Amino acid sequence: MGMQQSKEELLYQQVNYGNIEGIRNLRAQGAGVEWIDKEGKTPLMVASMRPDLLNVAKALIELGANVNAYRPGSHAGTALHHAAKKGLDPTVHLLLSHGGLRCCCRYITMCQLFAI
Repeated sequence: MGMQQSKEELLYQQVNYGNIEGIRNLRAQGAGVEWIDKEGKTPLMVASMRPDLLNVAKALIELGANVNAYRPGSHAGTALHHAAKKGLDPTVHLLLSHGGLRCCCRYITMCQLFAI
């Protein structure tokens, strides 16, 4: 028998499906919004990398997601950096309006957000 998934992992999966009600229900059941996948991505990072998930990103922020959570490694950055890299201006503005930091230069050698 396989391992049962945590509520946080289930919430992460609902982000990929764009299921805001599923996300809200799991959060109401106590699921956290900061689960990290094997690539270092949080649910908000996933939502911030896809233009079809802007409303999911809004919901995650409303539910307390950390807009400045940092992903280390070869694809380092925050949700804001990932959205900017993909050219997702509405997501970039959403994250900036909720306290997203333009640059965490102690981790990134060249900040992509200097022009925003």
